[in-house]
Amino acid sequence: MKVSDLLDQIPADIQLAVQEAVKRHKERIRRALRADLRLKTRWKDPESGRLVGFRCPVRVDLGYPKEVGDRFIEGDFDLLPMLLAVEEDVLGNYEHPISEPISSPHATLVHPQHTFDGDVQTSIHLYWAVIGLFASRLGVTVEALSSVVLAHELAHYYTHLGYDWHGCRWTCQDFTHSDSYLKEGLAQYCTQQCTKRLDGQIPGMQRAYERLLQKQSGPYLSHLPWLMIESPEDIGDTLAQTRRSGPGSYEEFSRWLCGDYAVPGLASD
Repeated sequence: MKVSDLLDQIPADIQLAVQEAVKRHKERIRRALRADLRLKTRWKDPESGRLVGFRCPVRVDLGYPKEVGDRFIEGDFDLLPMLLAVEEDVLGNYEHPISEPISSPHATLVHPQHTFDGDVQTSIHLYWAVIGLFASRLGVTVEALSSVVLAHELAHYYTHLGYDWHGCRWTCQDFTHSDSYLKEGLAQYCTQQCTKRLDGQIPGMQRAYERLLQKQSGPYLSHLPWLMIESPEDIGDTLAQTRRSGPGSYEEFSRWLCGDYAVPGLASD
């Protein structure tokens, strides 16, 4: 049986459950991310009064990376490690341009006065059939796991396009060419902080994050050395410094953040 055939058997009402979770919890997750990272999705230039920012709609899709759907499985199997071995977000995805829009004449600069509202088209996709399958296998609710996935993908959006207190963001090309260990580590760290803030408001969210983390590997564990940092705001400060330097390096970020306490061995791309 192909994985795509298995996913096609997930009940359609799972889609409604994922959509309801997004509708119910998206704004509180966004608020939690803003609080920890101190980043904004809109910024007003104090001199010109010009307001800039980017939209990122969230879509619930019946989708998955093609290489996952094309795999074959037989008999009794443990599907989770196989899916998680794929170097992609199989539960959801943050889509963004790989470079700045050509309509921006100064696209290499990160200051918002050189970007144009609406030029950068981004979107988040949650794959409801995969979420339904994983929720069942992990023993967590669809609502809780959907919230975890949404937090992870929104964290990508905020770390990429969120404006810092100087009104700066990462360019698309620098974000694209940054280490996957850094980008996934940032998203995982922010997700972990979200689960701590919101577990009382979104029942089971922290447990869903922890159960999923047990099945993950590679870049999805690269945030663990950063958990010794007591203040999440330090992550935001270090991110602001990193984004001004071009494509981000996991090892350099960890050295700036943790100093002598940075843990080597989680090699970057």
